[in-house]
Amino acid sequence: MNTRRSRDPKPWVHRVGPPLSPLSMVMIAALTFLVALLALASTACTTQSAVSTETDSFTVGGSLTLKVDTLSGRIEVSAGSDNVVDVRAQLRDVRRVEYEAIQSGDEIIVTAEQKHSWWFPAGNTAADIYVTVPAGTALRLDTSNGDIRVQGTTGGGILSTSNGAIALEEVQGDFEVNTSNGAIEVNGIRGRAA
Repeated sequence: MNTRRSRDPKPWVHRVGPPLSPLSMVMIAALTFLVALLALASTACTTQSAVSTETDSFTVGGSLTLKVDTLSGRIEVSAGSDNVVDVRAQLRDVRRVEYEAIQSGDEIIVTAEQKHSWWFPAGNTAADIYVTVPAGTALRLDTSNGDIRVQGTTGGGILSTSNGAIALEEVQGDFEVNTSNGAIEVNGIRGRAA
């Protein structure tokens, strides 16, 4: 008796049920693509969160105004030397942050903005700004997501954050403070805080 065995061309594939329809194959391919895209997006958010520290120093004289505008992150200002402004910025996700600190006449202007509008989530993009100024410096501080802390200044100012606390410690002068989601703490002020 001559029995011939047929050889299965794909012995590792064992189908159970009816064959897949073209629509089912397209849906499986689309889901695989979406999973790969989400994995790529999460990798982009975590691998681009490198931290960089920028430092700047300015020699100043007379009356001075400090303007700080940052996309997200804390701002801390403290009184120091009478003729020097020192700025330290800790930038997170540096590829997406455009930072600048300049002197223009009697103003020091510090900005940190998001470079591009990204399709992927922004991750941990932020700039924490630490500044030491002459005590009499007038302040204009604005951050969209972070705390603001001012210590020892006598020039007053306007402070604004949309999501963070504001703290004034041992200050003089009139301050206008605004936060939409955070505490306002005043410890030792000679002047008004509104």
